[in-house]
Parts: sequence; C-alpha cells; structure tokens
Amino acid sequence: MKGVIMAGGEGTRLRPLTCDLPKPMMPLMNKPIMEHIIELLKKHGITKVCATLQYLPDIIKEHFGDGSEFGVDLRYYIEETPLGTAGSVKNAQGFLDETFVVISGDVLCDIDLTEAIGFHREKGAIATLVLTRQDIPLEYGVVVTNEEGRIIRFLEKPSWAEVFSDTINTGIYILEPEVLNYFEKGQIFDFSKNLFPLLLKQNQPLYGFISKCYWCDIGNPEQYLQAHRDILDKKVMGSFWDGNREKGIWFGENIVYGENCKIVPPAVLGNNIRIGNNVTIEPYTVIGDNTIIEDNSSIKRSIIWKNSFIGRNTKIRGGIICDKTVIKDNVSVFENAIIGAETIVEARATLKPGVKVWPNKTIDEAHIVSSNLIWGTKSSKYMFGEKGISGRVNIDITPESAAKLGASLGCQLTKGAKLAVSSSNSPLTEMIKMALTSGILSTGHQILDLGKALLPVLKRAVRYYKLSSGVHLREREDGKILIEFLDSKGANIDKGMQRKIQHAFNRDDFQRCVEGEIKRVINIPDFTENYIAQVIEKFDVDSIKSRGLTVGFSAASSEERKVLPKFLNKLGVTPVKSNNKTEECDLVVIMENYGESVKLGFNEIFTDDNCNQLINSIISFNSRTCDSITLPLHSPRIIEEIARQHNTKVEWAKISSYDPFDPFEYIGRVIEYICVNKISFKELLNELPEYFWTYKTVYCPWEAKGKVIRHLMEAKNPNITIETIEGVKFHHKEGCVLILPDAEKPLCKIYGEGYTQEFAENITEELIERVKGIRDE
Repeated sequence: MKGVIMAGGEGTRLRPLTCDLPKPMMPLMNKPIMEHIIELLKKHGITKVCATLQYLPDIIKEHFGDGSEFGVDLRYYIEETPLGTAGSVKNAQGFLDETFVVISGDVLCDIDLTEAIGFHREKGAIATLVLTRQDIPLEYGVVVTNEEGRIIRFLEKPSWAEVFSDTINTGIYILEPEVLNYFEKGQIFDFSKNLFPLLLKQNQPLYGFISKCYWCDIGNPEQYLQAHRDILDKKVMGSFWDGNREKGIWFGENIVYGENCKIVPPAVLGNNIRIGNNVTIEPYTVIGDNTIIEDNSSIKRSIIWKNSFIGRNTKIRGGIICDKTVIKDNVSVFENAIIGAETIVEARATLKPGVKVWPNKTIDEAHIVSSNLIWGTKSSKYMFGEKGISGRVNIDITPESAAKLGASLGCQLTKGAKLAVSSSNSPLTEMIKMALTSGILSTGHQILDLGKALLPVLKRAVRYYKLSSGVHLREREDGKILIEFLDSKGANIDKGMQRKIQHAFNRDDFQRCVEGEIKRVINIPDFTENYIAQVIEKFDVDSIKSRGLTVGFSAASSEERKVLPKFLNKLGVTPVKSNNKTEECDLVVIMENYGESVKLGFNEIFTDDNCNQLINSIISFNSRTCDSITLPLHSPRIIEEIARQHNTKVEWAKISSYDPFDPFEYIGRVIEYICVNKISFKELLNELPEYFWTYKTVYCPWEAKGKVIRHLMEAKNPNITIETIEGVKFHHKEGCVLILPDAEKPLCKIYGEGYTQEFAENITEELIERVKGIRDE
C-alpha cells in the first residue's frame, strides 16, 4: 500500500497565513500540518509516500527531504501548471503500481485508514471515497450511497437548493492503479468533478466508506483555530506533541519564566520561549518556538508562530500572529485578527476584530487598524441569497463594502469590459450605487449608468449594448436593499460567478488599474424610452387599438407608475389609475418588485406567478411561436400535459437560476391575444385548466438542513419517485411535493401540487411533519 499527499494548493482562503508558506506547512501544534498527515499514514503501515507539489514546492522539499527523518520513503512530483487533483496524481503513475491512498496535505483527521482499506478490499472496489457527516455541507462534495455502501449520486459544492444529504467527501480516497488510465497525462482532471462521475456513469465499483472519526478541512482561519481547540479538547486521536505535558499544558524545552506568570490550561508552549513578569497565557493558546513575551502582557485563545516578539502590556485575544512578527508595547489585537509574517506593529496600535494584515507591513504607532492593510478580511460566509445580495444600508451594506463589492465583480470580467448599472428612486440605493460604481471603475471597466431604471429595462440594455454585466439596486419592502448581478445575457449570474465574487471580496483579491485606465461614467438616462419602443415593436398595435380597451394600472414605486402608463398608452389601450376595482376597466395591471413581477385581473380576481406561467404558456402554444418552453421547477405540472397536446416540450429549470419573463412583454402578449382573438380577459382565464397548488415553509436550522434532506431521500416508498434537479421532489400518483432549503433563512420551502386542493394540502402537511420529526431528533 502506498500513499499520495496532495500538497500543491495555494491556500488562498487562508491568506495572509499562506502568502509565503504552502498550506501543508502551516504549523499545527507547532508542527507542519503535513507532518501530522505523514504520522497518520505511518501509523497505518503506509511508509512509501509521494507528495504532489505546485505552490512554493521548495519549502516542503527542504523541510521533509527524502522522508527518512520522519520514518517514510518520500518522493515528490511537481506540477508546472495546475492539473486538478487527479491530474496531479497522474504525474506519479509510475510510482503508484499498487493500491494507494490519496489524502490532502491540509486536513486534520484521525480516520482509521486500516478499516477503510479493509472495506475497500472487501467490496472489490476500484475506488473508495472516505465520507463523513457535515451539518452544513455547502463547501463540500455531497455523496449518497446505498445500503451496501455503493455510491449512487454526488454533487460538488451544492447550493442549499441542491443539498440532498449531509454525507460529504473528505478528499481521502483508496484507489486501484487502473483509475489513472481513464485520462491522459497533462490533462486537467479532477477526482470529484471528472473521474468519479465517469466511474459512476460506467457502473464501475465505486464505494463510500462512512467514517465516524474526526475530520476537519483546514480551509480558512476559523477552521485553523478550531482545529487547535479540538486537539486541546482531546476530540482528535493521535500523538501531536513530542515534549512534556503536565495538567493540560504542553511544554517544549528551554522555557524561561518571569515572576507571577499564570498559564491556564489547555495551552501549548514551544521550545526556547522567554516569558516576562506578570504574563498571563489563557486557555487555547499556542506559542511557537523562539518567541519572547514581555512583562504584563496577556494572550488568550491565540496562535503565535515561531520567532515572534510580544511587547509589554500587550493584549492578544483570539488572533493569529505569523512568523517573525514584532508587536511592541501596549498593543491590542482582537478576535480573528491576523498579522502576516515579518510585520512590525508599533506601540499603542489597535487591530480591530477580523482585520488581516499581509506580510512585511508596518503599522504606525497608536494607529487603529479597522480595515485591512492591503489585503482583506472575511464577510458573511454566504453573501448571496436567491436573488442577489441584500442587507440594511450602513449596517450590512456600507459604502465601503459596496466599493469593495464593485471591485470584486470587476476583477471577474475581461479587461476593458462594459457594464450597466441602475437603481430604484431611493437615496439609499443611489448612495450604494455610487460606491459600487467607484469599485468597478477602479478595476478599469466602462460603466453605462441608466439612472433610475426598472430591472427589465436594465436587462434589455445589457443585451442591446452587448455588455459583459449589469447591476441593479432596489429597496425591498422589508427596508433592506437588494443588489442583483446580471450576466451578458441579462440573466442572473450563476452560482459559479457568485462564488468567484465572494472569494475575491473575502480576500480583497483583485487588481486595481493604473490611473490612465480609469474611465468616465457614461450616463444614459433615457434608455427606458428605447426599451418601451423595442417591446412595442413585437405587437400588433393596430389590432389592439381597434378594440379600444381601458386598462387600469397600479404600481408601488414611482418609476413603475411613470413607465407603466406610458407603455400601455403606446401599446394602444387607454390607461387609467386603478384602486383594483375593475367595473370600468377591461383589465387591471398591478406591477410589483420594481418591475420584476406583475398581476393581471378583473373584479378583484388577480393572477399569481403560477397563473401567469400558465397563461404565458397557453398563449405560446396557441400562437405556435416555439418548440419548447422553460419553466421553474415549482410551476404547475399541468403545463406539461398541455404542451404535449401542442407537440411542445417543457424544460424544467432550477428556481434559483430561472430568469422570469419580461413583465412588460407579458402584459403586451396578453392584451394582444385577447384583442386579436376578440375575447375578454375573463374568457382567457376560462381557457385555463384547473390546478391545485400550495406553498408553505417550515423552520429548519442551518445545521439540520443536510440531515433532513438525506433522511427524506433515504426513506423507501415504492409508490413515490424522487427527482433532484433542485431540492428534492417527491412524485405521487396523484401529485407531487417539492422541498427546497432556503438560501437566506433557516427554513425549508415546500411546494405541493395535487389532483385536488385537499390532496395538495395533505402531502404538503405530511412532508412538513416529516421534516419536523427529523429536525427534532
């Protein structure tokens, strides 16, 4: 049995800890993480080991050499360019001539590899993935196995809507050599994204071994701190210390203490440490080798790397201090602050919570560091909700964070890209738009400012001007503002783009342009007129005018109240303000959400989103204008039956990624349809088939969502089929019910549909009770 340690990652989420250090070389209990991995392999009889390297490889090679000092035979394979996890291991194919274990060089675990290897051999597997349970599985690969442990489904880094289990891939694999024959050397290939789906598709024996042992992916500073705490709390099995340990304190050699020192366990002191008088070292503190701590200082729940200096009267609370850092007298370092290597912090300086300082910086005397020095701190773990980023102005979304958000978007676009921005008629959104625009300009892109324009207008502008992106800001009913990001097609950006923006925001990882590349903002205040003209061109205005319809209208925002009657008038109907009473109107239009949604009605009967989908579909079918239509997953399934009657296909899209149809185009289509066909809106509604649908929510904590979905999927019922395009949909003979974990709140959404309203209500309530039962276990 041989071992492969994947040690090539840059560890960008851990910066500034990894600016000049490979992630596997980060100290854990004062030894590189990779040393603990080698100890784990050696414990289970794996002594022939190779490491795949790419980022700063010489640092790893110089430390470990040929491995003899650490009891293993160690060799190295270096990637010149990143090839993916499987592609990097392919480089070692000549060495891997027998069953081998692959493990990341940046994890902390005590997984029983001997047991996992025995499982692999017993099953006759070509590949075995070591799995574990995770309360919030969004950052991992989710895996489903059958009763025998055979893998039947997995998904890499799902959104909440895609979570169907809390069983995740640890990145530890037991593989047979022939798996490396499934792709070519030099090919970019990933185990979880490429190889395992290929093996699954070809029905190869692919198994999952579920371990109950400890496992932690040290992917960010919070997990790095937590890993130390878990070791000190004895949650992890293994030998993590070569020196002495007394009453919960790990002692190195040659430690010098002053008078009245207080060390509260659990704590770790490395070698050659000098501690002054009246120093307090509180629980969960780890002090690296060759560190000096002067009089009257106190350190709590912090990690201090080697060769550092801590001055007098200094307080460090929950911080991480990298190698060769000098912190002078009367300095305060607060929770989750990180100071990069070889930084000098002058006397009386203060580092506020969460601040990150990149290596080789100097912080002036008495300076208060409340934002990052060159590189950035983290924000909310999940910035994006279902529609974009929302929050309260000057609390959740500030001008400073908006500018950084703009730069984070800008760095994802090609050089010299063009974008459009617009906002609602609100001083809050206008202020944040200005800040966000400044951030985009700082990356060298051109901005077209549409001013106070509706969302459909912005979407049209992105396509009309062939732009790379668009950003719309509006004030929501709950007082928060919503920032929506569009792609080059005018649709909401996908999950991959969201992740890129968030990662750049969290790290301040973007390149500012030089002065000469900064562009002026181009103001286009009248594009709404252009938009109306483009939409009107699609319709038979003469036929509409000949009917002489009177259409009432109502809208929440001033921009909607301005645009909607102008559009109706140009369409050929008579617009009148309405209070929802339709005795004198042929139709009433209510516009909401700053032009994103619409209701149509008469006599106080109004359509909802489902009814609109049905009407729009029937008009498309009867007009024979398309061979297929795309609808969100929770739309009434009756549309699919009608589509078959018209030889049309329905494509089901994820709710989170579905781009709703233009509400103005929809209004025009409905009015044109009833005019050309010489019917009333009431008669159009009578053409609709009957359907029964319900929507409810159930409270579900974040940490329980994955467990709930997994248990629901594991339940066997021969009368129910399961669909997992998004969330989990259960199909009964007489209806279906969809459960979807919410991306912004601790709840699950449940959509029920049935052959009667009673059945739709019953299957929805039944699923809610099942969720509550699993949730409360």
